[in-house]
Amino acid sequence: MSEIKEVKDSTKRLIRLGYSQDQINSILISKHTKFKPVVLSDVVEDCINEYPDYGVIQKIMRSKLVFDITGDTNKVVLLDEETRSIDQFDISRIKYILDPKFDLRSRIYTCKYEYRPLDPGMLLKNSDGTHTYNTYVPPFWQEDWFYGKGEFNFPKTDKLPFIYEKFLTHLVGDSKDSKASYDYILKWLANGLKNRNYCVLATIGNQGIGKGVLGSIMKTLFGDSNYYEGNDRMFKGTFNSQIADRRIVYCDEITIKEREDEDRLKLVVNDFIEIEKKGIDAKNIRNYASFYISSNHMDAIKLSGDDRRFSIVQLTDKKLVPYMTPDEIRSLTSPENISQLAYYLWHLQVDEMEMSTVFKTQRTDAVRAGSLKEWEHWFIFDYCDSRKGETVLLQEVQEHLSIKLDHRAPGRPRFEELKRKYPEVFTLIMVKVEESNKEITKWAVRIN
Repeated sequence: MSEIKEVKDSTKRLIRLGYSQDQINSILISKHTKFKPVVLSDVVEDCINEYPDYGVIQKIMRSKLVFDITGDTNKVVLLDEETRSIDQFDISRIKYILDPKFDLRSRIYTCKYEYRPLDPGMLLKNSDGTHTYNTYVPPFWQEDWFYGKGEFNFPKTDKLPFIYEKFLTHLVGDSKDSKASYDYILKWLANGLKNRNYCVLATIGNQGIGKGVLGSIMKTLFGDSNYYEGNDRMFKGTFNSQIADRRIVYCDEITIKEREDEDRLKLVVNDFIEIEKKGIDAKNIRNYASFYISSNHMDAIKLSGDDRRFSIVQLTDKKLVPYMTPDEIRSLTSPENISQLAYYLWHLQVDEMEMSTVFKTQRTDAVRAGSLKEWEHWFIFDYCDSRKGETVLLQEVQEHLSIKLDHRAPGRPRFEELKRKYPEVFTLIMVKVEESNKEITKWAVRIN
């Protein structure tokens, strides 16, 4: 009995040292030769069944232990690359279930935690020999590529699945800019998967035509944890941590009419953005997000003439239903169809220079005009159109406006603001005029 007890004690110690069942059997067979291998095997199996932490210990042996250099000093993440699982444990618990002689420190990777969606792998080795724990969680179709550290080759396809062809053909409508808008949306999605977009994709048009459905496709395509959907408070408020570590940020029913809001929205497409969370100091992080906005209202964005951020695609005016059935709409986000869409986009050739340039359509002009006040619309499309090439004193223009609109004419600052929207139509200049037998300087409008 004492010898069996010795075998059991040895088995329990080997368990706590991290040996597998096969390894323990092999060690015991070579050490305790008087016992039959089957007897030793039964003892080992009984000990393992009686030891509640055996599974955890074996997981530790299979995993890479990652410690956050800036986080909780008592937490460690277990990365099991074989099963692609991630677990978090207290270091104190791990020390308790392992043998005191087990060299735990040599197995721990001290890392900086970063969101790096373009670099496949959970544990990345940096050029200086340090490691980074990649917090990115890939969408289902990208898992083999990500966990395989980029060695997986996506199936090559050069044909867009018909269900998406049908949806996009409806969404962009039937006009001279529709085909270009159809192509741009696909290239924008492809560039977002492989890189990121510096231009904000904007769909502005009637309710129920499919703008939100496009957002749902993006959510499944990029993965739930990499997608954020909200309203325009994300651009207007002080705290914006909800858009950190995302690949797609979708703002539905956006309203950007103040200069401050416009400038703040433009900042989010920069390579680095300042993220501020309530109670935590603001910090700059790498930006991997592409931004998609939509609205039912043509005056949603106060668009300037030299805007280089908003790519406003052409849209239909017709409802998505009954053009597509509810079952067809649901199938747009099915795993099978999303996988085929992802493979198509992954292999779609995209010109980075083209994607860094804002895409313009007839709807861009309509949105720019949509935010005009009555006097602005009359001045741009009636007055200036009828007096091209002329230079008119601003005072004369204001008098025309007072008579035409029967209210006090806007001052020069309002014309300066309007000039930002339509710099190609007119500009403000200083001219010298004779008045009361002397030369004085006055503001004038030069119409292009």
